[in-house]
Amino acid sequence: FIVPGHYSITTLIIVNNPSSCPLWLATSSPRRYELLQQAGFAIAGQATKPEVDERLRPEESARQACLRLAKAKYRAAARIFDFADNRVLLAADTLVADPDGQPLGKPKTHDEARSMLKRLSGQVHAVYTAVTLGNRQLSETILASAWVEFIQLDEHIIESYIATGEPFDKAGGYGLQGFGGVLVREIRGETGTVVGWPLCQGTAQLAGFGVYPNWLAAVN
Repeated sequence: FIVPGHYSITTLIIVNNPSSCPLWLATSSPRRYELLQQAGFAIAGQATKPEVDERLRPEESARQACLRLAKAKYRAAARIFDFADNRVLLAADTLVADPDGQPLGKPKTHDEARSMLKRLSGQVHAVYTAVTLGNRQLSETILASAWVEFIQLDEHIIESYIATGEPFDKAGGYGLQGFGGVLVREIRGETGTVVGWPLCQGTAQLAGFGVYPNWLAAVN
């Protein structure tokens, strides 16, 4: 693939000793931080966590809500961020849609977690991650999609999983990278999209802003 106006992954691999712009994160998600490090990106710093109303709007689809929230988080952080020294700022949002396409946020109660897991049980659902990236001159947002199929969940599995506490800070009420990975039969699309940052698509987006993974420096 090629992100419009950006490098493709093939182009990235033949870049010789690129000088990477410093990458700053406007996200407190440890999962995104880990994915970026896994891909080889050095994190220069953490911007002030943006204060954004993340409540979902009744008229929005999951795709629309995900895009809106990523852009809102970026704007909130960018207002007070120092873009000196070619710094690049990244903000993102991940949302799960139920099998009917309705967005699922993060459950706040035991009952909400149980309801979400029952809706996902034995079904295929979509997961979206939107990433807004910008520098002093411009910003851009991409949207990555993946489809996840759950196994059939009985009451014992649901109650046992909720008891771990894992559902309560995860969109859709489960974490693929934790115990929730046992609930997943199949993923179509990038695993990173489900966890919080699409490695392949995200790397191409970062290249367009002059940010490269550190392993490219070794390419001759």
